[in-house]
Amino acid sequence: MEDSSIDDKLNLFKELFDKYDDEYLNIFDEYVYVIDKDTSEKLVKLFDLHNEFNKFVSGWTETNNNGDCVDKCATMYITYVNECHNDNDSDFCNELENFREPYDTFMANVTLCEGKITNLPPAKTGDFIVIILIPYIIILIISFIIFAIYKFTPNGSLLYKRIRNKKRVWNNLYEQNEQLLHTSQMMNRDSENSSYYLSYDSAQYS
Repeated sequence: MEDSSIDDKLNLFKELFDKYDDEYLNIFDEYVYVIDKDTSEKLVKLFDLHNEFNKFVSGWTETNNNGDCVDKCATMYITYVNECHNDNDSDFCNELENFREPYDTFMANVTLCEGKITNLPPAKTGDFIVIILIPYIIILIISFIIFAIYKFTPNGSLLYKRIRNKKRVWNNLYEQNEQLLHTSQMMNRDSENSSYYLSYDSAQYS
């Protein structure tokens, strides 16, 4: 009955616009036919959701809580969020997200609803996925650009030569340091041996 009522109202609304289709009303035609049955149903759901929450807010006080702590509101919201995700309806999800913000703000100040749903889940989950993926996409793009520069431009060969030259310099420095360290160890060993022989000779002839 509810679906037929929505259809009847839409058809009646369109008929009225068709009858008064003059130059001043033509500008609204495209908006009238955008409001199809699915859109109308979602508008009704949003209206019911806001209406339910407004009734709770207007009747709630610290000393006279109505007891339900908008459980019905939260249940409706979660059901509609699942619908918007299944239908990939970004407009419906956006409107649900707009509802979630004042709901969470109000419920944060309600102290008599322990154990109830006081924070609604976000309606827009795709945004978080995009945020997570952005750094990886940037890294892939930068890697591709560096590869293209290295592989297909003269700058790549020049960069490779510079890296190879720097690597050769570092290798030479490392080898020189190793040789100096080895020479220093040999000199220390010879110095220790010389000191030992001098001490031995001095003890023998004393």
